[in-house]
Amino acid sequence: MRALRHDRVRLVERGSPHSLPLMESGKILPGVRIIIANPETKGPMGESHLGEIWVHSGHNASGYFTVYGDEVLQSDHFSSRLSFGDTQTVWARTGYLGFLRRTELTDASGERHDALYVVGALEEAMELRGMRYHPIDIETSVIRTHKSITEW
Repeated sequence: MRALRHDRVRLVERGSPHSLPLMESGKILPGVRIIIANPETKGPMGESHLGEIWVHSGHNASGYFTVYGDEVLQSDHFSSRLSFGDTQTVWARTGYLGFLRRTELTDASGERHDALYVVGALEEAMELRGMRYHPIDIETSVIRTHKSITEW
């Protein structure tokens, strides 16, 4: 996988330069809906676009236990709504970046399914010149700069 400008994802051959190996999370369970949303605009994003993973399920939490909690923050995290499209559904924001893609693999029934790919935590990502970088991207670049620098 390679993340391109404007958070578009392109699948490339294994081992391609500047690529990141990913594994799908598996089939999404019945009764669970997942959407990829733009974290700033809260609008839905298309297939193979990188965005924040939002989940709608009967098992979603309604908040945290906290003594000093900010109810506005909890409401935004546990009771978010899309800014356009399906604005009635209540979603829980995960804080993780990912994308959905129709998989080439089939499940036990022989049907293809939508697969979720999790890329990393939204708060750890840095954006520079329209590209989004994660700590592992920087670590990998540093390791590749000189043979004396190795992973621990």
